[in-house]
Amino acid sequence: MRIRWWGWSILGAIVAAVAISSPILIGWIGTTAPTALGKNPAFLEPIQLPVGPETILPTDPAKDATEPYRLALADYQKNPRDYEEFGTGLGRAPAGIAQLLLASNAGKGTLFADDPGKIVNYSMQKPDLDDFVEIGRTANRAALLRTRDDPKLARRYFESAFALGQKLYAERLNYAELSAGLGLMNEAATGMRFLAQQTADSALEQHLTGFLDATRQYNEQHLLPTWCILNSIDPAIIEQHAGDVFLLAKKSRDRTWRTEAILTLGRARFFAPRSGDQRQANQYLNDLSSTPNLDPSIQTAVQAALQLTIEQYRNLR
Repeated sequence: MRIRWWGWSILGAIVAAVAISSPILIGWIGTTAPTALGKNPAFLEPIQLPVGPETILPTDPAKDATEPYRLALADYQKNPRDYEEFGTGLGRAPAGIAQLLLASNAGKGTLFADDPGKIVNYSMQKPDLDDFVEIGRTANRAALLRTRDDPKLARRYFESAFALGQKLYAERLNYAELSAGLGLMNEAATGMRFLAQQTADSALEQHLTGFLDATRQYNEQHLLPTWCILNSIDPAIIEQHAGDVFLLAKKSRDRTWRTEAILTLGRARFFAPRSGDQRQANQYLNDLSSTPNLDPSIQTAVQAALQLTIEQYRNLR
């Protein structure tokens, strides 16, 4: 049977349409490649402050701050008003502040690593982390009130807050803990620099200024750009950097970024512009869930990512 001229025309139009649409279709169903940012080897390196916190406050590697910090947290949660009053110059030092002082020179300490689900999740509310931050800020406020009348005690309070921030930074199961640690160290170091000015300790003042400046620059140039990618809800950024997120989830050498990237992939199952990225997110998370001997915080992130429902995702923002 012969095909009429108009039949050939229709067939030709179909072939042309398929030829034109194929690259678009492949682009939509394919997966996103990493950008130049992701291809930079430094992108996957561990977080490391240019000026180490240990140069500000030397510690004893054999001393463990886990128990003092747990006691401090329990006391704060039982008696929060005592800390509020102490931070404004009223009342005696609460028991938790005494525990903070005891832990100042400890070289190690567990805050959330033994129960990562308390902070590795999709909730904006992280009560225990917020409480630790408030304990540290109470010590900083108490120190500021004593810089003139009792500089030695003021320094001890500043150091206790700095030490708590240092432990949060060192553990950094996720960005919230990292940010909390950097914030406490920054506040305490700023107070310590003021105290150094008051006591004419120019060498310490200069060193603290170097720490604060280097940390701020590192945060602006390295930490915030990565976090903005992982935390973005802008469709253009999400589509552009999907490949970078996969790279962090699979190969980052820092627990913070790997945990956060995995949580981002949990959301990507629903919001990634390319269906290929959505499928790959599902596949990778399922494969990772059966991987033996995962870091507990990574395993917790994987479980949270896989258990996230479309209804829960819609309520995240």
